[in-house]
Amino acid sequence: MPHCALLYVYRKNGTSPENFRQYYENNHVPCIQRLSGHLFPVSHVRHYMGYKPTAVTPEPKATPSTASTSRDQWVDGAFDVLEGSASQNVPMMVMGQPADFEWDVCSVLTFTNDTHLRQFMEVMADEKNAKALAEDEEKFMDRSRFQALILGEVRKTENDTWVDNQES
Repeated sequence: MPHCALLYVYRKNGTSPENFRQYYENNHVPCIQRLSGHLFPVSHVRHYMGYKPTAVTPEPKATPSTASTSRDQWVDGAFDVLEGSASQNVPMMVMGQPADFEWDVCSVLTFTNDTHLRQFMEVMADEKNAKALAEDEEKFMDRSRFQALILGEVRKTENDTWVDNQES
């Protein structure tokens, strides 16, 4: 049965979101691949925080009807967020507060089974590898805030009927 690890990584103070992403993609992931060799996870999926130039706070509709709810405001806010450009340090919030989402990337590492996960962790904990990994992390991330956990049961539901009819 596949095993997954969930990582929350925070950028180092003074590092822009773009520089963080570039370093993670072009230096850190290749470093992990080099250090772990054939034990690299089956997949290493990275979900970067989206940023927009200004915070979006959904405003109530000018003439709210009795059917209008906070859910309507949430939908309006979501569309406002999607219209922004991702260039500043303000998260593209739809619900919640920016302080609730301080991490910069959420990574999901998938391993074939428990043995694969344990072997990967052992090779990364090797003194030489751990030192190399720590030195690389110091260049772009706030190691004091790094969070990692092993996920339990994972389930996936897909929409097999969705078709993208949008023109390019």
